Amino acid sequence: MPILKRIGYFIYAIVATTLLIVGLVAFWNILVSTEVALVPASGVSTPIVIPTFSEQSKSTIIIDGHTIEVVIADSMEERAKGLGGRDSLAENEGMLFVFENEELQSFWMKGMLFSIDILWISSGGKIVDVRRNVSPSTYPESFTPRAPARYVLELPAGLSEEYDVAIGGEITM
Repeated sequence: MPILKRIGYFIYAIVATTLLIVGLVAFWNILVSTEVALVPASGVSTPIVIPTFSEQSKSTIIIDGHTIEVVIADSMEERAKGLGGRDSLAENEGMLFVFENEELQSFWMKGMLFSIDILWISSGGKIVDVRRNVSPSTYPESFTPRAPARYVLELPAGLSEEYDVAIGGEITM
């Protein structure tokens, strides 16, 4: 094979590889950004925009007399993003995941940058399970409660112990 033809193939391979890497990096940046546009499988041309943490609805819950400001994650997109990509939570801040049904809701630490406490809560507001100080290094392990839950509350690591939160305790929403 003539040398010029080999050089041509080599240049083509370098350009193709570079374009592939650039495309993958761009795709990754879209996946991890705080706002992602998705087009639903229904073929509707209007994209769905996942709100940033500050744009999501907020509420207040009470655990044993302690008030916690929570961001509500009640859509599939918000639940999938969760706290992933955030640097931290303030001391009395959390994220409340709201599900349609009371089920065994499994969680993992994908994309997490800090440790958290995870509380599973029944539709009646009773705490059915607690996992303390769950570290990002546990990914890809998933954590499943001992009993079905409709809500899952993620708090800063150590807060559930500080507030003496236990299975059977109640949360006022």
